Amino acid sequence: MPTDGNSDASDVPVTGPRPFFAESLAPGLVVADTYEITRLIGRGGMGAVWEAKHLRLPGRLVAIKVLLGGAGSEEVLARFRREAEIASRLGHPHIVDVFDFNTLPDGTPYQVLERLVGESLGERLRRGPMPLAETVALVRQVGSALAAAHREGVVHRDLKPENIFLTPPVGEGQLYPRVKILDFGISKIRGAHSFKTQESVVMGTPQYMSPEQASGRNQEVDHRTDVFALGAIVYEMLSGQPAFQGENPLAVMVQVIQVEPTPLAALVKDVPEPVLAAVASALTKPWQARCPDVATFVNALSGRPLDAPTLEPAAAGAPPSAPVDAWAVTAAPKAAPGPAAAAHPPSSSPTPTSSSLRAEGRSGRIVLLGTALAVAVSAGAFFGFQALSRAPVPNPIPAPAPPEGAEPTPPEGAEPAPPALAGPEAAAQAAPVATPEPPAEPPSPRRGDKAPRRPREALPEAVVTRLDEAEALLSAGQTREAIRVAKQTLYERKSSRAFALIARAACREGDLTNARAYLQNVARADRGLVVAACARAGMDLGGP
Repeated sequence: MPTDGNSDASDVPVTGPRPFFAESLAPGLVVADTYEITRLIGRGGMGAVWEAKHLRLPGRLVAIKVLLGGAGSEEVLARFRREAEIASRLGHPHIVDVFDFNTLPDGTPYQVLERLVGESLGERLRRGPMPLAETVALVRQVGSALAAAHREGVVHRDLKPENIFLTPPVGEGQLYPRVKILDFGISKIRGAHSFKTQESVVMGTPQYMSPEQASGRNQEVDHRTDVFALGAIVYEMLSGQPAFQGENPLAVMVQVIQVEPTPLAALVKDVPEPVLAAVASALTKPWQARCPDVATFVNALSGRPLDAPTLEPAAAGAPPSAPVDAWAVTAAPKAAPGPAAAAHPPSSSPTPTSSSLRAEGRSGRIVLLGTALAVAVSAGAFFGFQALSRAPVPNPIPAPAPPEGAEPTPPEGAEPAPPALAGPEAAAQAAPVATPEPPAEPPSPRRGDKAPRRPREALPEAVVTRLDEAEALLSAGQTREAIRVAKQTLYERKSSRAFALIARAACREGDLTNARAYLQNVARADRGLVVAACARAGMDLGGP
């Protein structure tokens, strides 16, 4: 069983929780009286990821992501915490779920995440290009997650194959992996000022940066930055090679800013014209002329609106149960010979066969600051050099017109989208859902801690059914499962009832941070009941 090198710690019998430090984590140790470490999944320059089992929920495995050593700067800590808060806040089926955020006895922060089994898209691409049908199926899932983040005002800013995790297909007849997006650590929150970044600082991964990122024009970074990155990823999925290449990060960034990539049609045969046009539009250098949003890009790429269900062909030997995406019926594109294997050199950090969340530090991110260039070999290093000046760019490829109905208006009575997350400092100041003012004194909660319901909150029947199921799970003491089911409903309809249930469940878990974060999205008229329920669980939310 792999360990972190402290074999003496793993050889000592553990009879119960005892003080320990981040560097001494080993199999058998118990974190927060809840998670027993079972094995090391991976370690990088800035952190490590451990597998652990839940002591009170038999069979439940989680991943514990811990910052290590010199990763304890204030900026890194803020990003680490914000990554957990954003993932937990979004609660999307294609974004890795974060169950908890806390600190070890020595003050080292850690996250508790869902345990993923599979491989990253980067690992998959080392084996070569992907068929068009599979590319479209995966990109629709990525697009769904990004669109949800963008609606909340969150821009990922470091979208790349290593941050797209592929898990085994779920459900009979499903051919393609399920996608989970990882690592919102350097994401940008529009309108937030709690996490400041200098205008000249360039953050991201060069091959997937947008020109505005590579030039250090951070005020221009918005959701279209993620569209550019997704276009570069699709280019690589189909061709087997990155759209932008160079001998070093600076050379790659010059390519991103000044040079058009080799036309995809010159590298891959039989790609439908709409797909070529969609990728070209996403890779347009001036952000003002780029494909306007993820939904438009996915619609142009697949021929179907993003909000329509992704339909996969049936398993081999069986007739398809429904039409597949418009362009997926085309024969799989054939990539011309190219340096596919060199596009993603093997990582030096350990990666198990059934890998999970990779340790922080394998991303190869860079930060460009000042006038000196210092390229670090180890994963997770920061690179510093003078921000590139704005360079002239060729005429852009016109973006396709947004599909009619791409941004549907919520039905009357639907809960408005919650405010954008603004980091730990601003979470408590997030604007609440617009509702009438509460009475002077909140109504006394009834025994049994029933979920607050507002008659005017019209919800789809399927959402109500799932929330009733979550409520039953919470009443039975299955808090984690209740949270999971309630979060699934947020994908279809954000509701005060769901946020209230998750907040109450978080209180029962002793998770004050997440309870307070979710309370911000509960309607004012309902907050008194949530605060009272949490008070009975011994958690003080500070009043409605």
